[in-house]
Amino acid sequence: MEIPVTNNLKIEIEPFTQEELENLKTAGKYVLAALSGLAVLGVAVVAPNALQILGLRHRDAKSKNRKMSPLFVEHQRKKVKRTLFYLRSKGYISIAPTNHEWLVKFSEKGAQYLRKVKNETLVITQQEKWDNKWWFVLADIPTKSHERAAQMLRKRLKQLGFFALQRTVWVYPYNPISEINKISNQYNIGKFVTIAEVSRLENEDSIKLKSFFNL
Repeated sequence: MEIPVTNNLKIEIEPFTQEELENLKTAGKYVLAALSGLAVLGVAVVAPNALQILGLRHRDAKSKNRKMSPLFVEHQRKKVKRTLFYLRSKGYISIAPTNHEWLVKFSEKGAQYLRKVKNETLVITQQEKWDNKWWFVLADIPTKSHERAAQMLRKRLKQLGFFALQRTVWVYPYNPISEINKISNQYNIGKFVTIAEVSRLENEDSIKLKSFFNL
């Protein structure tokens, strides 16, 4: 299958941390994210006999405690290799053998999917001491034209731990601007989403929120 690959493709995302890599739920996402850390202008060079360095998956507790025997290393190498060919079948990358290495190129589709994967790992940084302020996310999204995007935003807000004060009003005790902007841009709904910092709330709402966030 021919995969469209753009020359000098820039993957404009922050590198994945080790913690973010370990929290990814599928082998495909993990390997794609790990490859992005090796890629320069959308191209990664991988030695077939060193595929195990990608450290495929940390979710399996048995694998964490298993000794790095030659048999286990070979198993990891084959598993990553299968995952690479799966990613190629999805149109996310192309693979070209060259001498004793593989050139792995990200397609536009792969780069777009990688940004989506990166957004799935977003975590809002919490201050050591809460400053008694609340952050409201107001999502007045027209569902007729953006129903899917509205659903995905609600799903991500729940995953991030927001409290739904109303159907379109979500609250968090720490600054979420960077994370919400990334999610809104991903689904092209930035113009429908407003972020506001609030210093005072009605006593009933304040008690409810403090209880929810254990503040």
